[in-house]
Amino acid sequence: MTYFNFLNKVKSYLKGVRILKNHVSFDMVFSDTWVINKAKTNDIEIIKGGLDGNTVLLSFVCPLVEDKVNKVEELIDNIIKTNREREEKDQLFRSKVQELKKIFEKQKLEELKNLKFDVDEISAYLNNNDEDSEDRPGDREGVVTVETGEEEGKE
Repeated sequence: MTYFNFLNKVKSYLKGVRILKNHVSFDMVFSDTWVINKAKTNDIEIIKGGLDGNTVLLSFVCPLVEDKVNKVEELIDNIIKTNREREEKDQLFRSKVQELKKIFEKQKLEELKNLKFDVDEISAYLNNNDEDSEDRPGDREGVVTVETGEEEGKE
C-alpha cells in the first residue's frame, strides 16, 4: 500500500504521524468501543492516550523500517475495516429486531406460534465465521433467522 493510499483510507481517524529518532508513531483516534485483535500486534507497541468523550487516542509505534511500517499500516487498516463492519452488523441486527417486533405486533398469536428459529444452523454459521473473530467475550448479541412455515412469495 502506498503512503498516499494509506493516508486517504485513514484520514478521518489519523491525528498525526511522528518520527521519534528511529521509530515512527501513527496517532489514531478511534471509538472507545472498538476492539483490537492483540494477536496481530506483534512488533508494534500500542500506547493508549487520553479519552475524549466517546473516543480514545492510540499511538501505534514501530521501528522506522519499511516492513514494520507496512505492518502497522495493515494493522490500522484492518482495525478500521473490522470495527466498521462490526458497527454495521450491530446496526443491521437492531434493524432486524425492529422488523421482528413489527411482525409480532401485526400477526396473530397462532401465526406467531409457527415461527421457527433454527438455532443449530445459526450456531454452525457463527462457529464457521468465528475463526478470525475479534469480539470480546460477552460482546456478541444473538443472531436469529426466522422461518414462517410459509412458502416465499405468499403473504
